[in-house]
Amino acid sequence: MLSLLITSAFSLAISCNQLPKQLVASDSIQQKTTSTKSRVTTDKRSYWKWRETRIGDAKSLDYVQFLNADQGFASSADGSLYKTLDGGRTWQQIMIESPPGRSIAGFQFVTSSIGWLISNKNSNDTLVLDGYESYVMFTSDGGKSWQIRYSDKSLQIWQVRFVDEQEGWAVGRRFVVKDTQQDEVFVLHTTNQGKNWVNVSKNFPAGTTIVTDVYAGGRSKALMLSDETVFSTTSGGESWQKSGTIADEPPQTAFLRIGVSPSAHVWVLGGADSREGMWMMFARLESANSWKKHEATGVYLRDAVFLSENEVLACGRIFVENSSSPVSEKRDGVIVYSSDGGQNWAIVYRSSKVSDINGLSVAAPGNIVAVGDDGIVLCFRRAG
Repeated sequence: MLSLLITSAFSLAISCNQLPKQLVASDSIQQKTTSTKSRVTTDKRSYWKWRETRIGDAKSLDYVQFLNADQGFASSADGSLYKTLDGGRTWQQIMIESPPGRSIAGFQFVTSSIGWLISNKNSNDTLVLDGYESYVMFTSDGGKSWQIRYSDKSLQIWQVRFVDEQEGWAVGRRFVVKDTQQDEVFVLHTTNQGKNWVNVSKNFPAGTTIVTDVYAGGRSKALMLSDETVFSTTSGGESWQKSGTIADEPPQTAFLRIGVSPSAHVWVLGGADSREGMWMMFARLESANSWKKHEATGVYLRDAVFLSENEVLACGRIFVENSSSPVSEKRDGVIVYSSDGGQNWAIVYRSSKVSDINGLSVAAPGNIVAVGDDGIVLCFRRAG
């Protein structure tokens, strides 16, 4: 049964070519947000099976993408990209010719040969805006060689998403100085494999400062996540609609991921790990005017995948209590599972050896891969 469910999720990820209908024309709709408290418990059942390996020279693995059961890619915080051809058992580093001190902010392969990645450099001085640089790089031979398809200073590009081999988006923020230093939204769109990029940032509503994630919904169509707001376009970025707002989130909440469930409901993942506390937020747009939001304290989630309309796996970290101090710096990496769309979560993997599990990918029917700190790679299969 699980194999069938994951097949559906995997097929959706590679074939969905339209935006959810409830977002197409909802500027005038007054949306409401219904909040519920989620339970996070420990699942002691034996049918969750994980195979753990490590990429020996990697630091924190931040992102993972599998194209099939055997072939996948993972990136680390130190700017390294890795490739596997045996389902994650062994990995080899892909050499990328870029200046030292750069990190990989995101990547995507649409075939085993064609892929893109974002390479960023942070400024040594936050007041020196030209010290920030971003590159969009392209490969047509599986990573053997790379070309720079876009580069600029005073910005940070965080994510790249392609619909197919030709059309895609790159999103982030640009640093500007007006009366004070400020952030402005930054969005690029291409229809010719990145040979030319069109800056469509100016078409966003005034006051939009960042885009943290993008869902490429088909030709000329996309969803953008900017803090608590979802924007949509059906015109390649020539115009944008404010299509959703998740209400009543504290200012510390980081909005990290946006996606679409198997039955085309938009979902958003966010949370915080701050002085004010640790919490997660998982919201789904149930109809054109209604968000259903699930929240829990003590856990912070960074990524999620749908296995069916109501089955979700998510990963991140969990607070570790310290009896000698009310404030603990200790975190355990976790993977949690929900069978009811986020209302209740069960911990199906937890490790005190790593403080974060950062990314998930559906590799093939019945096969999910997770990556995290210290080069950890987890290949998951649920028996029964």
